[in-house]
Amino acid sequence: PVESDAGGVMIAAEEEQSESMLRSDAAMRIDVGEADAVMGIFVPGLQIAPGTHLDFYFNPTTEQFNLQASSPYIEVGDVLVANMALNSRNITDSMWIRTSAEELYVSGLYMPKFVIDGGAKQNHIDLVASFDNSESDTGARLGVCSRLGRGEDGRATINAHFEDSYIKTLDRRWEVTSDSILYSSTATLINKFALSSEGQSLGLDGVISALPTDTLHLDIDNLDVSFVNPLMKDSGYNVGGYINGHADLMSVLENMVVEAKMEFAELSANEYVAPNLLFDSRMDFGEERVTIDLLEAERGTELIRGYYRPVDKAFLADVH
Repeated sequence: PVESDAGGVMIAAEEEQSESMLRSDAAMRIDVGEADAVMGIFVPGLQIAPGTHLDFYFNPTTEQFNLQASSPYIEVGDVLVANMALNSRNITDSMWIRTSAEELYVSGLYMPKFVIDGGAKQNHIDLVASFDNSESDTGARLGVCSRLGRGEDGRATINAHFEDSYIKTLDRRWEVTSDSILYSSTATLINKFALSSEGQSLGLDGVISALPTDTLHLDIDNLDVSFVNPLMKDSGYNVGGYINGHADLMSVLENMVVEAKMEFAELSANEYVAPNLLFDSRMDFGEERVTIDLLEAERGTELIRGYYRPVDKAFLADVH
């Protein structure tokens, strides 16, 4: 066995050789003491709790590995993982992984009983991520099936779709569906992505790229924005209202242009309630700018008239 201690990180490595001399197994264990100063060199702000450990076993003859890790907590930036466990192993041409955490905080979003299960085999990767917060009656399950490949130009691609996926907020369940999402380094093609629940929906269809000829279509039907309140209860905001309309997002990745017609009804934030509003934006290709209008719906009163030039990202507005 070989051991070393570097700034609170104890590493023990061991090699076992069989009598036939035909096989050599390698094992390694990493135990973490007070290692924040060392870890901070590689990832600023990274904190790893004492008692964190990692065990790794590898058989080079069979090319099989087994990885186990656990930690009371790991924190970096606005992400905190508490009581985390990870297990992963492979068998012949497939790999399996499971990681769980009693509590996960990400930018104020609290996700207890967080679990990721996944596997990979022959260019297919299946992952399921879920959490369940019984106190606030919120939760989610996102199952993603993906296939790795190459496009006609030889670039690597990922073709994925959602399966048995949902988001739960209080008494409402939102189904997450898509026919396909094809990703490459130059563009993402979205085919009928939808978030829907009992007469409410948000849909995406089209292409995300830097080309002005590529458009992503957004459709919103009677969307009650209060569904986000259970997910952002620590922010101090309580929002409400409904959104209807559609938008075309052109050249999403570079100098994006948005043409949209949206209706906002009964919008509220805490004690403030806005009048019903109409939002309209349209591209004037001759002037190379987007004209933006915000009107009070009932009286047709213009509240804001603005202009946006995507080329230099300049915005000018008149507020009435």
